[in-house]
Amino acid sequence: MPTAGKQHVRGFLSYCSPDKALASTLWWTLKDLTRIDKTYNFEFWDFKAGGIRPGLDWHTEVESAVQRSDFAILAVSRHYLASDYIHEHEAPPFLATGRAVPVQLETFELDRADNRTLAGRQIYRGGSQAFDAVADNPIASNAWVEGLVDAIHRVLRET
Repeated sequence: MPTAGKQHVRGFLSYCSPDKALASTLWWTLKDLTRIDKTYNFEFWDFKAGGIRPGLDWHTEVESAVQRSDFAILAVSRHYLASDYIHEHEAPPFLATGRAVPVQLETFELDRADNRTLAGRQIYRGGSQAFDAVADNPIASNAWVEGLVDAIHRVLRET
């Protein structure tokens, strides 16, 4: 729902299905913090949370959501890096235009991984930690996500 005086922006939440539980924790915290944002009225699209109605073409709906979105949060995990679909269809449009906010969702040795389309890109790690390291601590997870919201603001200002 648009709010007077705030710019409406659409975010695309990109994550891999095996990471749904952890990604959901991140999204709920993010949605709570962005609902009270002073500058932007955020709207998020997530196909796993009812974004695609049964009977519609899945790929077409994802591409449409990518085109409508102002930025994307890329929830990087081992599963995410292994997904051909994400690296071929979801991430490239956002990476090419500087509208991507890659975040490290789970703890793993990122430097040893083939980062594919994310190679050489800065990946957000609040306090030098992946989100899973703080997810069970409400104070730490809120601080982590507040830093993420700041990163989203930078992307929106600079693109």
